[in-house]
Amino acid sequence: MKLDKILMDDCGIDIKKDLGPITKLFIDFKENGYNVTNIVTEYNKAVKLRWDIAQNEKQIEAYQKKLTDLSNEIHACQSILNINRKLGYLSKIRVNEIWNRRT
Repeated sequence: MKLDKILMDDCGIDIKKDLGPITKLFIDFKENGYNVTNIVTEYNKAVKLRWDIAQNEKQIEAYQKKLTDLSNEIHACQSILNINRKLGYLSKIRVNEIWNRRT
């Protein structure tokens, strides 16, 4: 993509009209000891980090939902297990009652 199109589309800067101020900006950076390439590199790193953070936040939300779903499933299974234990206990009592009646 061409620089003039990027500046116009992303920044609203018409390089043909605003070339003087843009050039002055780069000259000022250089005169003040700044390396424009390093500035752009650091900016790109920051943008990438923001994107990484956003992706990580989405992944955390997905994991939290999955954790909630699994926790709910565990509770449901525990309830079923408790019911089965009670039924098993009641069955043992009933078997003992029948056995004791026979003797």
